[in-house]
Amino acid sequence: ADGGWRALRRVAHVATAFMIGHSLTLVISAQGWLTLPKSTIEVLIGVSVAVSAVHAMRPLVARGEVLIAGTFGLVHGLAFAGILDSLELRSSSLPSLLGFNLGIEAAQLVIIGLTFPSIYLLSRGPLFPAVRIVIAGAAFAAATGWVVERLGLADSPFGTVERIAVDHLAWVVVVLGVCSLVSLMLPTTRDASVPELRELQNAHDAVLMETADVS
Repeated sequence: ADGGWRALRRVAHVATAFMIGHSLTLVISAQGWLTLPKSTIEVLIGVSVAVSAVHAMRPLVARGEVLIAGTFGLVHGLAFAGILDSLELRSSSLPSLLGFNLGIEAAQLVIIGLTFPSIYLLSRGPLFPAVRIVIAGAAFAAATGWVVERLGLADSPFGTVERIAVDHLAWVVVVLGVCSLVSLMLPTTRDASVPELRELQNAHDAVLMETADVS
C-alpha cells in the first residue's frame, strides 16, 4: 500500500509540473506576448514526446520526470493557445483562460485516473519491463513520424494507427487493464528488494501515457 501511495505522489508531482508549464506558456501566448508558427510548435511537440519515450526506456536524467514534464508542459501550452485561436479566445479575459485551463486539468486527471491503476499493477508483475519498452518504443516511433511529416520530409507511416488509437481510447485503457491483470497472474522472478526501481518506472510510464494521450 505504501508503494502505491509513493508512486501516486510521484505521478502527482509530474502532473503538477506539466500543469505549471502549460499554464505559463498558455497565458503568455494567449496575451500575444509570444507567438510561434504552428509548424514549429508541432515539431517541438513531437520532439518532446520522443524525449519522454527515450526517458521511459532508459532515464536521461536521474529522477528527471518532473523536469521533463515541466518542459513538456511549456511546449504544449503553446499548442493549447492554438486551440484558443480556433475558439476566438486568444485575447479573452483571464477568467476565460482559467476556465479553459481547468478543462485541460480535468482531462489530465481523467487520463491519470484511468491509466494509473493499470500501470501500477503492471509494475508489480513480470510483464512490466517488456510492456514499458513496447509502449515507449511505439511512442518514439510515432513521435519521429510526426516530426518527419511536420518538417515536410515524408508522410508519417503511423498516421492511421495514431488515428485509430485516438478514436478508440477506451479500448486502449481496457487493453492496458487486461495486461495488468494477466501480468499479476503470472509467476514472477523479480527481485522484491528494488521497490525504488518500480516507483521510478511507474513515474516514467505516467509521463509517457500523459504524452501520448494529450498530444
